[in-house]
Amino acid sequence: MWSKKLNIDRKNYNLEGVIPINSSYYGAIDDMINRKNTIGFIYGEFGTPERFDVSLAGVSHNITDIVLDKVSNYLNFKCEVLNTQKGNELKTIIDAGIPGLRMCIRGIKSKGVVTRIFTLDVDFLPNPTPEELLREERREKLDKINERT
Repeated sequence: MWSKKLNIDRKNYNLEGVIPINSSYYGAIDDMINRKNTIGFIYGEFGTPERFDVSLAGVSHNITDIVLDKVSNYLNFKCEVLNTQKGNELKTIIDAGIPGLRMCIRGIKSKGVVTRIFTLDVDFLPNPTPEELLREERREKLDKINERT
């Protein structure tokens, strides 16, 4: 799932937004929130790696706030971009004003239920193709249908 809109504070390099979800995410999101509250932080990466664990070499941001709104089915988040190699790459794109940044959930899904969320990553899609836009629209519609059943 990707964020609908990513608000960027270009002065302080803070990111804020919402990710539409459905009830299959609730348990895993609650676990992630508890993990953040227990250890005090959850780091994310710039780009979407093909592995599950967060790599220190890829860390670009710290998730400072996560709120699950079960009424609207949104995951609200706030992040601060860090002074790491990947964080500085992200800052360069922010400073240039290049559109296409979005947040995405990195997790595992089994039998239609998200069983674990590792983090929220910043993804970059500067020039989405019509196929990518259509695929995302279809994914959102399917999630709404699955939630009703």
